[in-house]
Amino acid sequence: MINTWKDFEDTFNNVFGRINTTSLASIDRNRLRIELGGEGDDSARVIQAIQRSNRILEYCFSGKDVWIRAILWSEDEEAALEMAGLSVRSANKLFRQKKEDEEVLYLFFDRYTDSLGKVLTTSIINYEMALEPSANITCYFINLKDQLIINIYDDRGMDIFSPNDDLIYAIGRQFSGWLLK
Repeated sequence: MINTWKDFEDTFNNVFGRINTTSLASIDRNRLRIELGGEGDDSARVIQAIQRSNRILEYCFSGKDVWIRAILWSEDEEAALEMAGLSVRSANKLFRQKKEDEEVLYLFFDRYTDSLGKVLTTSIINYEMALEPSANITCYFINLKDQLIINIYDDRGMDIFSPNDDLIYAIGRQFSGWLLK
């Protein structure tokens, strides 16, 4: 049972091992890199990146629970997420871990929703493109039961990791046209 941020981190490490919690880029095995924005102009890139992100999130999390582990890189980021439409208090569970230069927000939703995905993907992608609404966050979408993590790092792409070979293969097959080699 996860009742504190420490419980979450212990469970996370048991499921995924001691992986980097700010980037999945260093993982070699069972990681997919997905191209999001492509080569279009800025507005077309943003639209495509948000649409692709949300399509993948819906495919992976529809009807399932989801943990959001978000590193807030400044004091203003929670307010930015609220302005974008994410009420952190609407989460079924909410924990915070404060560090010197950052805060980690842990949100559990017993059911993934498109609106949750759209707020977060738009905020992440818009930040790099200097558009609003935006938030300077590093966000992992996590399902512990399925052993799945998705990290949208900016308008260029996302990383997907799972120690489950069958799951990562199925996701790769479903979105093969968007895979970065």
